[in-house]
Order: sequence, then structure tokens, then C-alpha cells
Amino acid sequence: MIDVDDDALEAQVPSLILQPAIENAIKYAIARMESGGEIGIVAKRDGDMLRLQVCDNGPSAPDDLDTLLADGKTGVGLVNMRDRLTHLYGERQSFGLSRKEPHGLCVNLRIPFETKRQIIGA
Repeated sequence: MIDVDDDALEAQVPSLILQPAIENAIKYAIARMESGGEIGIVAKRDGDMLRLQVCDNGPSAPDDLDTLLADGKTGVGLVNMRDRLTHLYGERQSFGLSRKEPHGLCVNLRIPFETKRQIIGA
């Protein structure tokens, strides 16, 4: 499922920023299911911010979602994603994990909403 607001279509997003979340959803959720695996991608403008979300319907996430970001737990994909956002946007971004009920995990990002025109100063 892909749900993108019309406003969000103009947004500039760092190259490959969602790839680690999608790879993790495939590797740790969808690949472990016999059937019915789903990945959802959402992009919504929220004022001067862009909200991006990647969710899966895989097996239940651990009770402590922070363990998924601990070194060596699930590889480096989500950690690199978080660190890259911090490097690019500093305090102007947020990165988090949440449960999708009844099963699954969501990776949630908020970054400044910028268009190509804003970036090149036109």
C-alpha cells in the first residue's frame, strides 16, 4: 500500500532514505511469513514538515523497540538511517519506531518539507 498526499509529491527527500526501512521490513517481517506479507509507505505534508512512514504486518515487534537500534541487533540499516537524518537535519528531524497493531512495526520519520525550488533558491 502506498499513500502519498498530493502536496508530498513535490517534496525533496534524501536519496535512498527509505531503503533501509523497506529492506528491514522484507528481511525481518515479510520473509518470515508464510503468506500475506504487506509493506505500507506513507508520505504526508504536515505544515512545514514531511512525515514518512514505512510499516509492515510481520511478527510482533519486541517489547522494547529501542533494542532494534542497539548495535549489532538488526544490522546497521536503521541505525545508519537515524544517524544520516541527524547529520542532514540535526534537531529539525525525528526518527522513531512504533508498533502496528495487531502485528507489525512502523519506522516513522519527520523531516523539513522542502521542494526543489526552495533548495535551489528559485
